[in-house]
Amino acid sequence: MYILRFLVVGALMTSSSFGENHDHCELTQYLERGKSGVIECRFQEGFYVVAWYTPEGFEQKKPLLRLVNGVKKDEDFASGEYDVRRDGSLIINNVTLHHDHTFIAVKFQSQGDEEMTLTVRVIVLVKPSTMFPVVDVCRDGSTSCYTTLNTDSVVTCYVADSRPAISLKWASRTFGHEMNISSQYAVEQDGSLFISRAATSDAFAHSSLLSLIVCEADNQVPMLSHDESIVFVENESSGLASETPILTYVERNARLDLPCSETNVSLIVWKKADLGGDDFYLLMYSALFDGSISRIYSEEYELQSNGTLTLSRIQAKHEGLYGCIFETFGNTGGATLYHVTVFVPSSPSVDGCMKQQYCVLNVETEGILKCSVTGIRPRVHLEWATNNMKDSHLIHFYDHQLTSNSVGDVYDVVLTSRYRIEPKTRDILTLECRITGTNVTKIQQVAQVDLRINSVLPTADSETPATLHFIWLLVLIIPVGLIAVLLAYVFIRKGQLRRNDTRERFRAQYQEERLPMFKSTSIQRKQISAKKNQLISQLKTKYQDLYDAVQPIPYIRDRLFCVDKVFVEGGIEYLIANNRIGGHDTWAKLSTYHDICNDPRVKSSRRIIEGEPGYGKSTLSLQLAYDWCNKISASSMKNTDILILLQLRQLGGVNSIYKAIKQFLLPKDSKLGESDIEDIMSESSSVVIILDGFDEYPDQDKKDTDVINIIARKMFQQFDVILTTRSSCLPEDYSAITKRIKLTGFDDNARDLYIRKAVVGDDNAAASKIKQKLKDNPILGDLCQVPLLFVMFAHMSHENEKFQKFNSVTSFFRYMISCFHSHLKNKTKGENVKLKAYEFLEQDHKELDKLAFEGLSDKHQQIVWKKEDICKRLGQEFYNHYVRLGILVEGEVLDLGNDQNAIISEHIQYKTEVRFYHKLFCEWYAAHHLSDYASREDVTLKSWDTTDENELSTTNKTTFSKERPHHEQETNERKEGENLKYVDPLDVQYLYRFACGLNSKAADKIIAYFRERDDASKFVILCMLEQGRTGEEALRDVGDLCSRDVYIYRGDSLLLQRSTIQLLEIASINEIGISRLWFADCFGKVDSSTGSIQLTSNLCVPVLNSLRELVIEERGREITVEEMAGILKYPVMSQKLQELRFYDCLLPQTVKGEHLSLLRSKGVQVFWRPDHQFVLNLTSGSWEDEDEREPMTTEQYQKEADKVRRYRNGEAGR
Repeated sequence: MYILRFLVVGALMTSSSFGENHDHCELTQYLERGKSGVIECRFQEGFYVVAWYTPEGFEQKKPLLRLVNGVKKDEDFASGEYDVRRDGSLIINNVTLHHDHTFIAVKFQSQGDEEMTLTVRVIVLVKPSTMFPVVDVCRDGSTSCYTTLNTDSVVTCYVADSRPAISLKWASRTFGHEMNISSQYAVEQDGSLFISRAATSDAFAHSSLLSLIVCEADNQVPMLSHDESIVFVENESSGLASETPILTYVERNARLDLPCSETNVSLIVWKKADLGGDDFYLLMYSALFDGSISRIYSEEYELQSNGTLTLSRIQAKHEGLYGCIFETFGNTGGATLYHVTVFVPSSPSVDGCMKQQYCVLNVETEGILKCSVTGIRPRVHLEWATNNMKDSHLIHFYDHQLTSNSVGDVYDVVLTSRYRIEPKTRDILTLECRITGTNVTKIQQVAQVDLRINSVLPTADSETPATLHFIWLLVLIIPVGLIAVLLAYVFIRKGQLRRNDTRERFRAQYQEERLPMFKSTSIQRKQISAKKNQLISQLKTKYQDLYDAVQPIPYIRDRLFCVDKVFVEGGIEYLIANNRIGGHDTWAKLSTYHDICNDPRVKSSRRIIEGEPGYGKSTLSLQLAYDWCNKISASSMKNTDILILLQLRQLGGVNSIYKAIKQFLLPKDSKLGESDIEDIMSESSSVVIILDGFDEYPDQDKKDTDVINIIARKMFQQFDVILTTRSSCLPEDYSAITKRIKLTGFDDNARDLYIRKAVVGDDNAAASKIKQKLKDNPILGDLCQVPLLFVMFAHMSHENEKFQKFNSVTSFFRYMISCFHSHLKNKTKGENVKLKAYEFLEQDHKELDKLAFEGLSDKHQQIVWKKEDICKRLGQEFYNHYVRLGILVEGEVLDLGNDQNAIISEHIQYKTEVRFYHKLFCEWYAAHHLSDYASREDVTLKSWDTTDENELSTTNKTTFSKERPHHEQETNERKEGENLKYVDPLDVQYLYRFACGLNSKAADKIIAYFRERDDASKFVILCMLEQGRTGEEALRDVGDLCSRDVYIYRGDSLLLQRSTIQLLEIASINEIGISRLWFADCFGKVDSSTGSIQLTSNLCVPVLNSLRELVIEERGREITVEEMAGILKYPVMSQKLQELRFYDCLLPQTVKGEHLSLLRSKGVQVFWRPDHQFVLNLTSGSWEDEDEREPMTTEQYQKEADKVRRYRNGEAGR
């Protein structure tokens, strides 16, 4: 199976001193009633006789059956009750309760040998009638439910009709941890079966209004399909009715957003009461830290990750009281109540006027006026008033008639009023028809009308001669006066022209200087809005070109996918920073990539997404671009105004972010300039900027680029910025508010989803074949945690029925590279290409190897080259070939030449840069060069990381030519060794692993080099995997590793964890001492039947008889009494273990149990260091101060408990 497992077999075959095979049966075995069962035993091959007995039969020497020289004795099998396998294991054809007892196996290895007796206790299982703990308040018979309880209400859970009884307990679950609550456990026996019950009245022990309590079953004997049931509990006294509602007006068809709390919420309940009703009914409940504990009773509503209730298009039926009850991460409860009113705006109009136009009505001094408004909500009133309050005495309204009719969920309202205008009123009077009433804040609109009042004018018959003379005089005087004024103006103006010329020039200049201050005029805003639409359209076109061209297999260029068709979410975690002195940061899971921007735990305007090469950082960036372009409703990008996605490897020498957007995202004929882009972004309310690939950014060391300032939050403070990079290449100066997020790769579920989504569709048989090929290649199981490699594996294994088996990462990658070459050979079979030329280009790639190594060994890993430089270096034919293969990829970037500040389009040119399809391919070719160099007899690696920094900085990067003087060659080789100083195994582990797999001599030196480095010792195991070492040589490696501390971290890959465990097994079997084993935040539990330790990854560490010290570090974890009893069983079973240590966790105040006396007799010491060092008194079961040997008091224990809990919550100080 795995290489290290092969080491066990190889070691056993190589030397008799390494151990011998032993007969073995598990002491306790479980068989299910009503089914066929096997009592599994492992006997040494070639045995003479195996006989099985009951205890009574053993005393009477009456076997159940016998297997002699591989032949069953017929007389023993007459009843048909039992059978035996060829390996000696006993078969019970139909298990009944009658078989619940001890069985004894007697074995003779050969005729005349002494007998070997093995005893097995068989426990017959009867699975319960319900395969999960049943909770009495959960009426729907599910594993989770919601209920309301008083603070003293009793909740009971039970498991019925099981054998043996299943232990139950209650716990309270909050974000990041679980706390036990008081519960009463009881077992009833009904014949041969059992009923287990656990009851609690302590549902609100750690909260006030909401609680999540869990009934947990000890399912170590696997009988239940679900080992817990969850109850979401609301305190009946939560009291929404006592809250003062917040009046909220929302326009019909608009989006409703109701925030629950300004603080971080862990548990939440939303309820609604219709207007006029008193009863609230449940809309939804959710544990925001666990997406699986959530239920929404109406599909119209959505719950955001911060607890906000949303409704995409609100209607009149949604009016009412909305109440939110919440519990914060600090276990503080609260409630918020909203009174939501839906409004439909409409403008009133005056009868006789066109709506929304200036209107003049000719009226008499008395009459009737009518005003109306249609299609409005809520129901309103209308009133008449003068536009100017000073004019209110000039007109009187009376005899009002107001009618209101409902039309669906809106209203038509008409007001008819009589009026009387006072005498001597001026000719024009301005009136308003106003909307009035309650709840009209959002729809207070008016209709204005000018009343022109008809009056009695004098007639021609009544005019006197004096009057006519006066009129004619006015007619003559007025034109003459106007002519005189005009002549005077011309004369004066002529004399002022010279003086005014200077003043006008100054005024023009002043107006020019004032123009920028008035950019936000309505006309300019309209211009910016039009340009903004143009920018968004061009960005979407660019992004579509990118996300529609995803290549799962680089050498098949005619098969492109849209990113949404192949994107599958892997694991995502976020960093919980512990700001106390000496504190440890921890990583916690996010449910989905949407949480990157939505989850309140990572709320910030600056986020860094970390991931190793091939983990999908760029693919995730493309998926976010797809979501934005297509307005995916579930996406965090749906409300984003503008999305900017820039690949930082293109931005060398480009200091301005606006220039980068213009040159790399917009079409070359775009009319938008850099200043337009700046104006658009400054006027936009929501902008997200994704800077992809900081690890490939050429200007990392510069301090004055926009990219560096944006990351440090010295620029675009109001925008959301997402930066992607490798974990080992974080910016030196990123903002303190930055949230760090990590991609952790594919698990089994993600791999299965990708197979079905992107490879085989609904073809179950084809999917099974691919998964079987993965099982046949266990070494790839962990390698395929890397999404990039799994994608290629899935497609290649699907297309190749003869997909071979691999025993190392190197062999798999070698096969993958050969597929690149084979595909191109087949594709060009009809072309005029010589086979020998192909073979030469495939096999002779030394210059490419050197090029790759130089790029990786550069201080900032410059693994992008100018096309003309790389062509000159590799040769045109070689270059063209590897571009056609898909291993080298071309890309167009901006070339500023010598003018770094060029802004005129005529100065801007583009150049072609070349990179490897992926950094892993660069590591593959660089590994060839490293393995060749390290395998030389005159090369040692011990000095590679000791070169003086100043000496190194003055050294030019190594370059090679086929002919050079001897002294120059030596100088360059020394530089080559010095450059390895920057090749960090934590960053480029595959470079070293490939090199070990390619050359055994190089592997020896690399493994020795890693042993000298504390930060790289764990890679020794991975490098050994690549070599497949066996025999004494392997055991020497194992002994050397186990002489130091061996760590298993929670964040280690399954491959590394599994390999470490197998290495420990080899050491234990061969009695090689294991100095200290350290579990760092990865301890799960102890299997009570076998004593093995189960990690959080579900891998198991067996009892190691050569282990001397075990350390369990579980930061902030509270270990229960039952868990502690299980842990203490491990040193009892381990033969040489002398010390057991616990760090940074909370243990029970006292420890009881039968194991204490056994530990005391073995001389085992148990230490606990939450903050201060304590030792366990194995007689009293109490903790004592290690120095003073005084028992721990209750006050001391509570003090230590508080420190651990603050530690867990990331609070500063201890």
